[in-house]
Amino acid sequence: MKNVVAFVLLLLFSTVSCNRNTLQISSINSINFSDFIFDSELTCADGSFRAIDLHGSEFIVGGSPNMLLQNVISGEETDTRACAIVVKDSLEYDFRSVAITENAVFALSAGSPAKLYKGSSIKNLKLVYEENDADVFYDSMKFFNEKEGIAFGDEMNGCMSVLITRNSGESWQKLPCSEFLPANDGDGAFAASNTNIDIVNDHVWLASGTAIYRSENKGKEWEKIDLPIIQNKKTEGVYSIDFHCEKLGIAIGGDYSSPKANVNNLILTKDSGKTWEVISDEDSPGSRSCIQFIPDTDGKGIMVVGFEGIDVSVDRGETWKHISDEAYYSFRFFTPTTGIIVGKEKIHQFELEFSIL
Repeated sequence: MKNVVAFVLLLLFSTVSCNRNTLQISSINSINFSDFIFDSELTCADGSFRAIDLHGSEFIVGGSPNMLLQNVISGEETDTRACAIVVKDSLEYDFRSVAITENAVFALSAGSPAKLYKGSSIKNLKLVYEENDADVFYDSMKFFNEKEGIAFGDEMNGCMSVLITRNSGESWQKLPCSEFLPANDGDGAFAASNTNIDIVNDHVWLASGTAIYRSENKGKEWEKIDLPIIQNKKTEGVYSIDFHCEKLGIAIGGDYSSPKANVNNLILTKDSGKTWEVISDEDSPGSRSCIQFIPDTDGKGIMVVGFEGIDVSVDRGETWKHISDEAYYSFRFFTPTTGIIVGKEKIHQFELEFSIL
């Protein structure tokens, strides 16, 4: 009997807690922005940016036309400080998928031809994958560890596009549709913020506009979950996902052609993405391009950004506060209160002002 009781208590605990250190936040009062300080010759800030990735004290930002930026979080002068115009031919590339690991950076262009670059920094990139097809369009990229990474793109030939590397990004293989799952009719994904993918340990989730593709073994086996999010036309669907731990995840989307609409555009899972519930209501944010859990808040603190500004929640999305009208596309946290946020001709640091219980 004791073993049964212990098992039941463990099961209950595992479904409601992620065992993380927590800040007890009563409110988020405001957000402050400041520019990163770059060398005067760097012109990356003139571009439009949607892709960010962090690793330790470094970050990489991707955008268009043909722009990549690499720097350190502190903003101090280092050898990694750089801005690169990667492609110098007549085509303009939009780097909406980027990743950074301990030893390498990666940049993947959206649209055709899709070009995936790798380098020890953005100053010495080499082409490691190329795909030419009128229908090709990649939306997001992320790494499990130094060796294993994944990229996700729109539907082609009946299934969503999935690239996987197991050798530190030196080569990439596209999953044939015979080894993946059929896409929903007319489905695609949205390259809104490099957050169509999230990874926790061996778990990975890929968000198309209408479904979640989930794997518990680094993409070796897959399950597709249809989502209860607005998806009546091509401009509607999921734009961004984030997982606080293997159990707790959240997704936001909407209709970018009607950014104030907030019907069925915010959903939550408490069972690793197997089931999702709609948590949007008349007071929740409208269409937003990026959502992230605020670190160290036990999945209660959430921030979203988009065309219509920035909104925050301290109670896992039950109530929301609009804290800025500034339009941004994507962001990531360095700490629970600070991060990097980007948009059209914007690469800023931000700081949240909290009230603590």
